[in-house]
Amino acid sequence: GDIALKPFKRAEPADFRACFELHVVGAAAALRSVEAPLKKNGGSVVLFSSVAVQQGFTNHAIISSAKGAIEGMTRALAAEFAPSVRVNAIAPSISHSAMAAPMLGKESMRNTLAKSHPLGRVGEADDS
Repeated sequence: GDIALKPFKRAEPADFRACFELHVVGAAAALRSVEAPLKKNGGSVVLFSSVAVQQGFTNHAIISSAKGAIEGMTRALAAEFAPSVRVNAIAPSISHSAMAAPMLGKESMRNTLAKSHPLGRVGEADDS
């Protein structure tokens, strides 16, 4: 994955295409490769969206567009794969990770992000 963040005025069409390719086309390709066994044996799919899709954050137009498409694909596949396969998406917020490290490196930014989320803090790996 990635977190493609930049102001909309600096976002190029190629940024949107690359993000869509990684998140949406990548998920679709993975699901196509396991569709038959999932339908035959039953199962569950969990895709990753982002809290940014519903909340609307500055500089998130690229990633929110792709993750919004994930939510649409989730609903469509939930209907298409039913009843033998469940398809859901989760929309986590930011958590401490290598990918988020550049955003969380400054204490002021970390505090601002923490205040904007329901937990009131940045997530941790063992929050699950």
